[in-house]
Amino acid sequence: MSLKDDDGRAEMRARLQAELIDSLDEELEMELDDERIDALIAVASEIAQGTAGKPTVCVLADMVTDACAAQRALITPHGG
Repeated sequence: MSLKDDDGRAEMRARLQAELIDSLDEELEMELDDERIDALIAVASEIAQGTAGKPTVCVLADMVTDACAAQRALITPHGG
């Protein structure tokens, strides 16, 4: 086995590890998005029932702003 083979394997291992980490990051972001969507639906339901107060609406606005910022952050590095 040559050094070139070892370097090639190490490079492949590093690439695979980077892909795995990237995939896990994306999965975590999707889980966070699901939680945000559930929260948005809950607040929308409260609003429809007339039980939401101003603080709840402000929290909703903050969540939407955070979700949009997270989405923009994901789009830019991945060229989307």
